Amino acid sequence: MRIVCWGCLAILFCAFAKADIIDTFSFSGTLDVAGTITGTIDLPFVNPGGSGTGAASSIVITSFPSGLGTFSAGLTVTNWALQEVNTFTVSSGTITSFDFFALSDVTTSANLFCLNSTTTVTPAPSVYACPADLNLLESSQIVYTQNLLGASGVTFSPASSAPEPASIWLGASGLGCCVLLALRRRFPKTRA
Repeated sequence: MRIVCWGCLAILFCAFAKADIIDTFSFSGTLDVAGTITGTIDLPFVNPGGSGTGAASSIVITSFPSGLGTFSAGLTVTNWALQEVNTFTVSSGTITSFDFFALSDVTTSANLFCLNSTTTVTPAPSVYACPADLNLLESSQIVYTQNLLGASGVTFSPASSAPEPASIWLGASGLGCCVLLALRRRFPKTRA
């Protein structure tokens, strides 16, 4: 009985071991419109403090200079129509390289976002490229802010970590198992 209860507790605590890294990012642009862009990046492929390479599941712009106007495609850039590249490398919980390029439309540069620290990305049907070291946000009004500083031009900082949804259910199952075992022990079956 004790072994089963300890097993259930192990499931409960292990369930919350896997968590996404959610980082905030910011970069300052000086060309066209000066100002700072901030946002969040959800990296589900690595635990806090861990290492790995993969795609961001969500990148959301949380603030930008008012001079950029509006974004017809919204501020969740991972939902924009064209995701040309989406690769982040994390070492010991820190983002060390990144290549992300998204456009809302292939024929115009309305709504364009680029975080790039390594290689030039040029989508085949488009004339718009994201050269190495370019960090850029362009709005529906074809107004942009950018820097050409690559990794040194973007600041990342840990925001939080979020348990995986499946882990929440696994943890709840482990807790439920412990409760049932405790009740069974408190109210044993009577034999007739």
